[in-house]
Amino acid sequence: MGDTESALQPEGRAKARKQIETNLWGTTRLSLDAVRVFRDENPKSSQQGGVVLNVTSLGSFAGFPGTAFYHPAKFGVENFTEG
Repeated sequence: MGDTESALQPEGRAKARKQIETNLWGTTRLSLDAVRVFRDENPKSSQQGGVVLNVTSLGSFAGFPGTAFYHPAKFGVENFTEG
């Protein structure tokens, strides 16, 4: 059973939610926390900026069977990073 079919079941929905939560929201939260640290710490040492490098995958551009929730999460990270 693929991701889409399994999401019809309660345990499948929980798995889908966990995948989105980890791959999309985990990455965005960590990135935003890093920016907050840059803003707080840079003035103390007269440094400027910083780098957040988010690595996604081919999954952000093309979907494959059985990965219905992985690909939207990666696409979301890609767009968040570019935004």
